[in-house]
Amino acid sequence: MHSSSLLLKSCFLAANLLVLMTLTGDKELSICPYGWTQVGSRCFTYNQTPMSWDSAKRHCWGLGANLASVHTYWEHQRLVQLLGNTPVWIGGSKGLKTAEQRGQRGGRNRTR
Repeated sequence: MHSSSLLLKSCFLAANLLVLMTLTGDKELSICPYGWTQVGSRCFTYNQTPMSWDSAKRHCWGLGANLASVHTYWEHQRLVQLLGNTPVWIGGSKGLKTAEQRGQRGGRNRTR
């Protein structure tokens, strides 16, 4: 596989602490690396290493990947078909903290 054909790598982490990683490629991507399953133009693999969401995110980064996102309903359906009822973590954010939550100006003073 040519590195120029890869646009992005990403990962999933199951809530029962299993890792599912994905590679996202361009339309020319037709063969996934050994141990990966192709879903559309993306490749997925599953790793049963227990870890938290933050640890999984760092694990994915160590592989040159990110926690994945599901892009289409069809992709979601195919992943459910592959994983059964296994709940999974997906990428995203924990949300932005407000100034008050960060203890910055404009928020309540937390040092009383």
